[in-house]
Amino acid sequence: MAEAYLKSLHIKNLEVISSGTVAEINADINGPLSIYARPVLEHHKILQYAKPMWDQLTPERLHPNDLVICMNQLVFDDCKDIAPLPGEVLVWNILDFNEYEAIHQRVLSESERVQYAEGVYQQIKKKIDDLVLNLPTPQQY
Repeated sequence: MAEAYLKSLHIKNLEVISSGTVAEINADINGPLSIYARPVLEHHKILQYAKPMWDQLTPERLHPNDLVICMNQLVFDDCKDIAPLPGEVLVWNILDFNEYEAIHQRVLSESERVQYAEGVYQQIKKKIDDLVLNLPTPQQY
């Protein structure tokens, strides 16, 4: 959702890619696009900015000047196990529903998962909007 939203902003000279730390492991569960993310992206009219298939994080996908955003500490810990991270890393506190369920030891119903996905999107949108406000203007490059 983060990649799709940020791409939808059409910020010049900004390359946006998303990789999952456990994308390959969860491929059978998630498929090419999470069944909970798809309706959220459709509702907000940004589905066309989502890539058709997930990408697994690999060392080759990271570059020294990248800004890496990890949705939460668990993701950050997984990232460090996969590849050396570049200098600038942001760790947000946004849990996917499966992480939420594990922490709270409670399984969400289907309708709760749909609502939770919308809440995650709203958190991501707010974080990205705040981040974009602090991007350097083109003349600062």
